[in-house]
Amino acid sequence: MAIKLVLSDIDGTLLPRGNAEVDRCVVEAFHALLDAGLAVGPASGRALPAILPAFAGDEACVATALATNGMQVYTAGKLVHEEYLDREGLVQLAAAVREVPRAGMICFKGAEVFLVEGERDVLAPIFPSYAAHIMSVDAVPDFPVVKANVFVDAGVRGTQALMERLEAVMPRLGLNTPMAGFMECGAGGVQQGDGHRHYLP
Repeated sequence: MAIKLVLSDIDGTLLPRGNAEVDRCVVEAFHALLDAGLAVGPASGRALPAILPAFAGDEACVATALATNGMQVYTAGKLVHEEYLDREGLVQLAAAVREVPRAGMICFKGAEVFLVEGERDVLAPIFPSYAAHIMSVDAVPDFPVVKANVFVDAGVRGTQALMERLEAVMPRLGLNTPMAGFMECGAGGVQQGDGHRHYLP
């Protein structure tokens, strides 16, 4: 069977922790695959506006993308599929996070980041780029939310323990933890790799 599509994780895979951009050789490899007639792109928990800078603004490298853990699917530079997080589930999640010391929750609208619960100073060492541009809000926003995250001042074990505790009280949403202190929120049962089905004929 001929390969037609190549998708790769970014953080910790193509992009070493602490780096802002992938190596130039990664961009060159993406272009070599594109020139060979393959579709190639990133698969990430990030939304597309946060993926593009990792490729130094090279739009060809992200024209095909599984963004926001498969909640947004792009092909040929166009959004072809999008799912939203359950608002009631997000409200329940915010209430649960509120009871956890040095924890918080953020939601996104495009590239805009909203602090629903917690403190910017706790988020800053965990995800500096989000903390740098965050806006505080009093509640879960009314707009449809595609991306939300939980953060906590904890190591791997503490993050995992909090994730399990939160999942037990909010079955409408799913969580995963890509790194210590940070959790990605998704629709219940939706996994990052599920988005590939939208590329199938």
